[in-house]
Amino acid sequence: ELKFAGYDVIVVKGISNKPVYISIINGQVKFNDANDIWGMETKETIDTIKKKLNDKAV
Repeated sequence: ELKFAGYDVIVVKGISNKPVYISIINGQVKFNDANDIWGMETKETIDTIKKKLNDKAV
Protein backbone atom coordinates (compact mmCIF):
# COMPACT_ATOMS: atom_id res chain seq x y z
CA GLU A 1 0.00 0.00 0.00
CA LEU A 2 2.94 2.32 0.47
CA LYS A 3 3.83 2.04 -3.21
CA PHE A 4 0.20 2.72 -4.16
CA ALA A 5 0.31 5.86 -1.98
CA GLY A 6 3.38 7.09 -3.86
CA TYR A 7 6.14 6.06 -1.46
CA ASP A 8 9.04 3.88 -2.58
CA VAL A 9 10.73 3.63 0.79
CA ILE A 10 10.45 4.93 4.33
CA VAL A 11 13.61 5.30 6.40
CA VAL A 12 13.38 5.55 10.17
CA LYS A 13 16.58 6.37 12.04
CA GLY A 14 17.10 6.33 15.77
CA ILE A 15 15.05 4.88 18.57
CA SER A 16 12.06 5.90 20.61
CA ASN A 17 12.01 5.89 24.39
CA LYS A 18 8.41 4.66 24.26
CA PRO A 19 6.29 2.50 21.92
CA VAL A 20 5.05 4.43 18.87
CA TYR A 21 3.39 3.69 15.56
CA ILE A 22 3.73 5.77 12.41
CA SER A 23 0.76 7.09 10.48
CA ILE A 24 0.95 8.83 7.12
CA ILE A 25 -2.26 10.63 6.24
CA ASN A 26 -2.48 13.04 3.30
CA GLY A 27 1.31 13.24 3.24
CA GLN A 28 1.55 14.16 6.92
CA VAL A 29 3.76 11.82 8.96
CA LYS A 30 2.97 11.38 12.65
CA PHE A 31 4.57 9.31 15.37
CA ASN A 32 1.70 8.22 17.62
CA ASP A 33 1.83 6.98 21.20
CA ALA A 34 1.40 3.20 21.23
CA ASN A 35 1.49 2.50 24.97
CA ASP A 36 -2.14 1.39 24.99
CA ILE A 37 -1.64 -1.13 22.17
CA TRP A 38 1.73 -2.46 23.34
CA GLY A 39 1.49 -6.22 23.89
CA MET A 40 -1.82 -6.70 22.03
CA GLU A 41 -2.29 -9.46 19.48
CA THR A 42 -2.04 -8.38 15.83
CA LYS A 43 -5.78 -8.32 15.03
CA GLU A 44 -6.60 -6.39 18.20
CA THR A 45 -3.80 -3.91 17.42
CA ILE A 46 -5.10 -3.32 13.89
CA ASP A 47 -8.69 -2.90 15.10
CA THR A 48 -7.58 -0.42 17.77
CA ILE A 49 -5.53 1.66 15.32
CA LYS A 50 -8.43 1.68 12.83
CA LYS A 51 -10.66 3.12 15.55
CA LYS A 52 -8.05 5.67 16.69
CA LEU A 53 -7.48 6.93 13.15
CA ASN A 54 -11.14 6.55 12.16
CA ASP A 55 -9.93 4.71 9.05
CA LYS A 56 -11.26 1.29 8.06
CA ALA A 57 -8.59 0.99 5.36
CA VAL A 58 -5.70 0.54 7.81
